[in-house]
Amino acid sequence: KTDQRCAYQNGIMEKFNSLGAELGRLQMGLPTTMSRCQAAGSAPPDQSLTDAVDGYLAARQRIEKKRGDLLAEVDRAAVSRGFQVEAESAEKFNVRLGVDNPMAREVNPSWRPPYYGDGSWYLGAGGDYLEYTINVPADGNYFMWVRDLSSAIKSQWGSRVIEIYMDGKLLTKNTQENQEGRSAAYPKGAFRWHMVQNVVMKAGPHKLKIVKHSTTNGAAILDAYFFTTVPNNHPPEK
Repeated sequence: KTDQRCAYQNGIMEKFNSLGAELGRLQMGLPTTMSRCQAAGSAPPDQSLTDAVDGYLAARQRIEKKRGDLLAEVDRAAVSRGFQVEAESAEKFNVRLGVDNPMAREVNPSWRPPYYGDGSWYLGAGGDYLEYTINVPADGNYFMWVRDLSSAIKSQWGSRVIEIYMDGKLLTKNTQENQEGRSAAYPKGAFRWHMVQNVVMKAGPHKLKIVKHSTTNGAAILDAYFFTTVPNNHPPEK
């Protein structure tokens, strides 16, 4: 009962029912008025018929306003649900070939746990980076979630640190990997969502950059990012 999805659903239903009631009243009255108009002679209409038709014009205005209110509520709920960015959709990234732990876009990797989209990105060394253009639907304070990999190898805990930049500004320098996945056995490990930062953004395009903080014995393996205006709200795990 405290889930934000239900709260927004309830808000939408209230406006939907109000619109439906207005349409119902119009539908009930129209047949009588239509039959009177179709059977009318050449004499001017009486006042009751004039009032009824004028009432429908007023009802149209109310219906259009209620429709607008409903669509605005749907849009607000969509913004609150947030938007997701796949890690593998990076537009820019560095390339390191012929080295240990090369930077790699992992497409449909069978050796990884369940992932969103087409796969994940493997950032093996300090300075490896990914750049994205994200489109923010509305002004707001957005909570950023990262879905990345962790495993039961204790010697690698804390070694998958990333830095996060938004529009060239450093948001956080020491973003650890998720901790819930630390019970999952290697080699697959587990991808998990964890909230890492909040940032105020205007509607429109923004530049997101993810950087591996340093070269360690563990790579940063990234599946997806999620931005929402509602705290503690993220997509379900796969």
